[in-house]
Amino acid sequence: MLHIGRIDCQYTIRNTHHSKFQKTPKYKPAETVPDSLYGANVEVADTTNFGNSDWKEIFTDSYLQSYIDQALQNNTDYQSAQLRIEEAKATLLSSKLAFLPSFALAPQGTISSFDSQKATKSYELPVTASWELDIFGRMRNSKK
Repeated sequence: MLHIGRIDCQYTIRNTHHSKFQKTPKYKPAETVPDSLYGANVEVADTTNFGNSDWKEIFTDSYLQSYIDQALQNNTDYQSAQLRIEEAKATLLSSKLAFLPSFALAPQGTISSFDSQKATKSYELPVTASWELDIFGRMRNSKK
């Protein structure tokens, strides 16, 4: 041991020589598991916690509630997160509706008159229906 003022330094040199052919002992797992390995049994009688309660019940001061309401209304991160959730819901709905047949209705009407004769009226009501078969899984993969 070398003493330098108040600092103590100790050097230990360990010379270990291992042969590359030396066998290491095999790991042997425990045969039994103690009963207290995972702790005592926990009985939960009340599942109500801080996260399940409304914040207006916790913060009852009217001034604090008005500040929290104002912060929630003006929080752009919160608003953009809500819009992203709505966008994701709309995308999921669109992907689900792609499996259903689609119908198109395009009514048209014309009025024409030649040489100051009585006007002729014509109407069209074309209806089309289509249904895409998901053979290659394009619609199924868009839903994921």
